[in-house]
Amino acid sequence: MPRVLLVEDTPDIALWLAAALRQSGLAVEIAANGAHALAQLMPGHGWDAVLLDLQLPDVDGLGVLEQLRQ
Repeated sequence: MPRVLLVEDTPDIALWLAAALRQSGLAVEIAANGAHALAQLMPGHGWDAVLLDLQLPDVDGLGVLEQLRQ
């Protein structure tokens, strides 16, 4: 089953999206902020995809993406 990390800081949106993705046959974990996302995206976690909100409260989505590319 493909694994998706959903990075979303608005709980209602995160729960709704996660439910929709799970109904599509995906395994979904939610990260509520950029710092949590970066911790989950360390090598060895094996994500198949990341859905990344750009407007996060601590490290914004573009900051997360920049750090991943380094």
